[in-house]
Amino acid sequence: LVDEPIAIRQLKRSAGDFELNGDWFYVHDKKPGKDKKVAIIGAGPAGLTCGYYLSTDGYDVDIYESLPQAGGWLRYGIPEYRLPKAILDREIEIMCKNGMQIHYNMTMGKDIFLADLSKDYDAVFIGIGAQLASPMRAKNADIEGCLLGVDYLRAVALGQAPKIGKKVAIVGAGDVAIDCARTALRSGADVTLLYRRTRKEMPAEDYEVDSAKNEGVKLQFLVNPIEMIDKDGKLDTVIIEKMKLGEPDDSGRRRPEPTGETYTEQFDTIIAAISQKIDVSWYSDERNKVEHKLKLTKWSTAEADDVTMHWNDNIFAGGDFRIGPATAIEAVADGKIAAISIDRYLKGEMMAVKPLFNSRKSDKIEDMDIEEFSEIPRKDRLKARELSLEERKLNYKEVELTFDQVDASKEADRCLECGCMVNTSCSLRKYSTEYEADQKHYSGELTKHPIDDTHPFILRDANKCINCGRCIRICAEVQGPAVLGYIYRGFASVVGPEFGEKLEDTACTTCGKCIEVCPTGALLPKTKNYKVNPSYFTSRDTRCTECGVACYVSIHEEGETVLRVDPQENNDYNGKDICYKGRFEWQNEDLQYTAENLSELKVPDDTCMLISPKMSNEMITEALEYANSNKLKAMCTEVVSDPSDKRNEIAGMDDLNNAKVLVIVGALNQMLKAKIRLVQLKGARLIIVNNPEDRFNRFADESYAKIEQMKIENKDAKTVFIYNREASSSETKNAVWKLIDTMPNAKVWVNSDYLNTRGLLSFDIPMAEALTSDNAIIFGATPHNVEAKKIYRLPLKAFNIKGTVVSDTGEELKL
Repeated sequence: LVDEPIAIRQLKRSAGDFELNGDWFYVHDKKPGKDKKVAIIGAGPAGLTCGYYLSTDGYDVDIYESLPQAGGWLRYGIPEYRLPKAILDREIEIMCKNGMQIHYNMTMGKDIFLADLSKDYDAVFIGIGAQLASPMRAKNADIEGCLLGVDYLRAVALGQAPKIGKKVAIVGAGDVAIDCARTALRSGADVTLLYRRTRKEMPAEDYEVDSAKNEGVKLQFLVNPIEMIDKDGKLDTVIIEKMKLGEPDDSGRRRPEPTGETYTEQFDTIIAAISQKIDVSWYSDERNKVEHKLKLTKWSTAEADDVTMHWNDNIFAGGDFRIGPATAIEAVADGKIAAISIDRYLKGEMMAVKPLFNSRKSDKIEDMDIEEFSEIPRKDRLKARELSLEERKLNYKEVELTFDQVDASKEADRCLECGCMVNTSCSLRKYSTEYEADQKHYSGELTKHPIDDTHPFILRDANKCINCGRCIRICAEVQGPAVLGYIYRGFASVVGPEFGEKLEDTACTTCGKCIEVCPTGALLPKTKNYKVNPSYFTSRDTRCTECGVACYVSIHEEGETVLRVDPQENNDYNGKDICYKGRFEWQNEDLQYTAENLSELKVPDDTCMLISPKMSNEMITEALEYANSNKLKAMCTEVVSDPSDKRNEIAGMDDLNNAKVLVIVGALNQMLKAKIRLVQLKGARLIIVNNPEDRFNRFADESYAKIEQMKIENKDAKTVFIYNREASSSETKNAVWKLIDTMPNAKVWVNSDYLNTRGLLSFDIPMAEALTSDNAIIFGATPHNVEAKKIYRLPLKAFNIKGTVVSDTGEELKL
């Protein structure tokens, strides 16, 4: 669409090599044992994958392998210069960490029998590979000097390489044929690849074909060997017929047709790598019969279910044995699906699950509208470094090397990340899956809308909007700004700000509630410090560290990087509400310089240390100890005193929820306003005093310019006053508390912009309105009233504060 595809294989390898070459590697935690056993036949990619996932799930897994080592075609087919066996050994070792056992030299129909395994184990998975070579259909193809590709590669892998001549022909055009050609080349032979179609129809990977050509393999197209001529019983000459392309066959490729024109060429070895099949010689043995018949297809593959891999009874099949000769990654995919199905089977659950609904812009990339990506800059695909032709000559050194971390990051940065960010939580996808919706059933005109990404924290994609109106209602009826509405009518209707304005140009308070209620991906959070992707992440529950309300939040992280912050599920404190600070503002924190601990900091003796109310009590204690031991002056400039510091009428969330009258004085935290609005909707009376121009004011039952103007009809009513500690003037605070003294059931919620203001006040640290010093150490947020020649700034990373704090309500919290 934009340029070349992402080098996904090389990126996965880079990540794998980084882990394998380190001192530590990741192993999934093993689930508790399930007291059930599973037998797996074949230690190739399908069998190893199936066994890995089942053993991690807590099952006892035994793999039976006919050869001396595990790996299947990865070991006995793919040459050393492509996949070093030391790497394979290491990965198999890691896969066995959760208890998977591999038994070698155990051949099906000779050492083990399917009937016995079916009785002795709770389930059996057959993952044997297609390693039986198909002979070449040519006259005298069995004389000395004629080899089969699969057998040749296996013999080389086992250290039993057959002797080949100086001039070798390879027949075929798949990956096996290319591997045979490059392997023969490393023996010093002159190698020619013969193919009956053209380069365009070659099934081998393009980069493999290019590598073979670069190394010296000659390619002849539209040719087919039809007869081998011997000399003294050994291959000497090959009669080759010229071909032409006719109509496409079942594979979609044009059918090769003989022309009748032939020529001869001398070869002393010919290796046929035209195809391979499954060895099912064990199938007819009575000792491999189970209760119900296990059917084979005409291609000698298992007639197993395409979705669940279930064959019959407690037998499952996958990999080459189910789909025929295929790639290693296809076998891996079958192995994982089989593990999931076996787990469900052994739990007594339905094995077949409905496939997830996937909404696609087009069935083919060629039909995509390239204009959608016109603003994306072109970046050339990076190529992994390779050994020079001289370095790889006549040896099996690994040719393609891995990306270093710099190149891996550059290549990953090319990703368009076109996957939907809510692919695991989209309600539309959930219901479409449940009801088996067909995207094309009622296909009509497709309207394309521009994506609005001008807002710093909210991305609007009207193309994913289903016009449910949730965002409109939450913004208007609960939050207050009412910046969203329907534009146009009928099928042309879209949701957005009035007159098509940008969201950033409206009265939006960036509370993020519209994102939270959106059932699709039409509204998404944007991040400043991280490239968002729809990958899996870890979550942890904690309290928000951005102000004194200390809402219950869930932090979603990838590694140590915070991706998103949401309100905790099923909490009775802030419910489904958090404000702009908790949801977004933490991204604005400057983290250019941090110190692991104070002992690393070397500062002059005349330095002043500023303690921030963002710090936990334990962090404050540590900072004070450092200041005392280094004879530094500790003080704070961000803490604003308040009458509530010496009063007991402090409101908590229960008081807020049960109040009959709510009084907002001045500007207020968005989450508290949303909470207050919900309490009002239950019947409480809302009074707003001295609130600056705010659309939330329209919810007020009464409003006043000053607290002294308030008319109190019932002084005994449960009343909660709410104001901001830092934003309210001393006169306003005193007026509120003067009124409180006349109301026996009134309490006050004093909201602080900082997490631990009440905790910091308990340390009795000197406070100053402003600071002028030659040197200053500043913890947490930087005050605006500090002047210093040299500032050592130690910001506190968002949601990474440890220890105890005291919230607005006076509750001591452990973070």
